[in-house]
Amino acid sequence: MAFFGRRDATSTVLQKFSNNAILNIEGAIYFPNQILEIDNNGTTHANGCTHAVARKIQFMNNVTLSNNCEGTGVKPIGPPPQLVE
Repeated sequence: MAFFGRRDATSTVLQKFSNNAILNIEGAIYFPNQILEIDNNGTTHANGCTHAVARKIQFMNNVTLSNNCEGTGVKPIGPPPQLVE
């Protein structure tokens, strides 16, 4: 887990990454009961492996998440894009 939110956290809370953020994340962004927003050219490192889990996920304005999981220890979910319930 790269970022973790409590399962019983307030569901209206917005976890936001934006404005040309380049995230070097290898693992999961996990906010199961909150809103995750990545916007305005937000990207993850090209060699990274990032999974996003949230109650609601919003990607806006040229977002790119890398799913290069080989050799990282993070299990791939499937070919991108992949939504999992």
